[in-house]
Amino acid sequence: MKPLILLFAGALSAHAATQAIFDLDFSYTGGVPGGTAPWLQAVLDQVSVNEVKVTLIAADLVPREFVTSWAFNLDPVRFDQVADLTISGPTVLVGTINVTGALFNADAFGGWGNGGEKHDLEFSFQNSAGTGRFTDGEIVSFLLTAASGVGRPGTLSIEDFYFGPPDGYYTAAHIQGLANGDSAKVGADDLPDEGPPGGPEVPEASTWAAVGASTLGLLMTWHRKRRSLAA
Repeated sequence: MKPLILLFAGALSAHAATQAIFDLDFSYTGGVPGGTAPWLQAVLDQVSVNEVKVTLIAADLVPREFVTSWAFNLDPVRFDQVADLTISGPTVLVGTINVTGALFNADAFGGWGNGGEKHDLEFSFQNSAGTGRFTDGEIVSFLLTAASGVGRPGTLSIEDFYFGPPDGYYTAAHIQGLANGDSAKVGADDLPDEGPPGGPEVPEASTWAAVGASTLGLLMTWHRKRRSLAA
């Protein structure tokens, strides 16, 4: 189990849901980020039968790098209308992230895959210089809710995110600020690691505040060293 959030098991309450972690560890266009892959991680927590919490983590970027967009796919049979999904948030857990968009629209967001494949769900972040960029060590979450009623999906599970186009990615992100003014699109082309029912969930904002920035920094350093030793 790789993600730093699993280090907080002693401080978190368990729930009866499954957790899944996507590692964005492959750069498929542009340059290569300066940190150690996975540069980004997406954590999915089952909150209820129709709710999934999506937590986005800038796990290992160098100081000049920042995320400007992040996309996902959903089950194309069950989620094919804008009204099928509601997005609540953001909840910024660590940092000062300025979220500029959070949209769902089936196959509406293009240019992500090797062949220009489209994604269904896209989060956008501040591009301009200054406070608010999504940078290393920062974390933000969103709550996704499936619509109920006639013709609507009614339920939402983490498995609904296990869809990717041919030669594409289950989730992908655009990282800017690389060396020499370059940028990179990075993705997760493997199915995620899954935590067992009752495993630890991503901390709420109050938990992160209690942990404190210095403790978080130490834990992230430990996490990166552990990951490099396991590679």
